[in-house]
Amino acid sequence: MDVINTPFMGMGLNVSQRLATRNSLQKLKLNENYSDVKFWGKIQGKQRDYLIAVATEATDVITKSFYFSSDNGLNFAKLPVVDEWITERCLKTRGMFTGNPAQVLKDPFKIKKEGDEEEEPEAEAEDEGDEGDKEAKENDPSKRKLNELERLAYTVQAVDADTCIVPRGSCFLTPTGEIARCLDKPLTQAEATNLDSYLLFRDPQCSATLARIRKLGVNNNFDFLDTIEQDKPKGMWSCQADESGANVTLRSLVWTGYEFQIDLAAQSFGGCYYGYGIRNDDVLFMV
Repeated sequence: MDVINTPFMGMGLNVSQRLATRNSLQKLKLNENYSDVKFWGKIQGKQRDYLIAVATEATDVITKSFYFSSDNGLNFAKLPVVDEWITERCLKTRGMFTGNPAQVLKDPFKIKKEGDEEEEPEAEAEDEGDEGDKEAKENDPSKRKLNELERLAYTVQAVDADTCIVPRGSCFLTPTGEIARCLDKPLTQAEATNLDSYLLFRDPQCSATLARIRKLGVNNNFDFLDTIEQDKPKGMWSCQADESGANVTLRSLVWTGYEFQIDLAAQSFGGCYYGYGIRNDDVLFMV
């Protein structure tokens, strides 16, 4: 499925964005020698939007590199690596993105409570300093400041970890431990409306899945990935089919804005995220 030209959640890219993104991703694929580079989605901001792309390499492990563009797809740059310091602060940071990657965000651990005399200064753009000063700040956690680019990297990885869907049977683990694609096991109409038929294309995390991998024998293993509802509460996904039953749509209720589409007749599938990058933590009260 061509996700660049396909609308998801009733949204998509305009003509200029589609052309620029397609050309940029082709250049990225050639320059970095990637085998698979795809458009991932759009995170909407107050001033500008971020277009996101992902490069995926699958050998014995699944490796992903994420890229962003804040100029409507003309140029893509690699997102930074997310460490524990970034994760801790992004978990407590809310609100829309601005569209400025250099925007310095308030440290949620230093924000004063109501009634305190001193107030945390407003978020401001990151000042350009000497390389030595920047390295010193990175090495000293007390002087390090969270910027929007780091929050963007965390958000993209968090969304992808919960929504990187592939249908069961589209890939398998060989007896030698290599991940391979499969094109001759399409889902039936009954399977397509069953949430257990959809897997997350990332390294497995659930104990039951890891146990199946350890029991790998001489046959190809089609159950080496976690399912989308495994080890999670029920009702996190919405599944709908059209009247023919050949087109099925899945939507995430946790990351509102993600949609996955599968066309059984054409044997094609794909998903994209169009949203604000804000997790719906109230979903358990909605189901």
